[in-house]
Amino acid sequence: LLHVDGVRLDDPRLTLPHPRMAERVFVLLPLRDIAPTLQPSGQATVAELLARLDPTGCERVA
Repeated sequence: LLHVDGVRLDDPRLTLPHPRMAERVFVLLPLRDIAPTLQPSGQATVAELLARLDPTGCERVA
């Protein structure tokens, strides 16, 4: 579980949005396909976060 719209949670068992999802290409690439304008951090969109990262080594699996 990475993100629930409008939910912020900081519990020992679960933090939403996921605190490091903005650093993970393998999370952002598929998320960009379905929600490129989502702002999980409240500041940058998924597309903007992904543009800051190097996607080398991360590829789509059919």
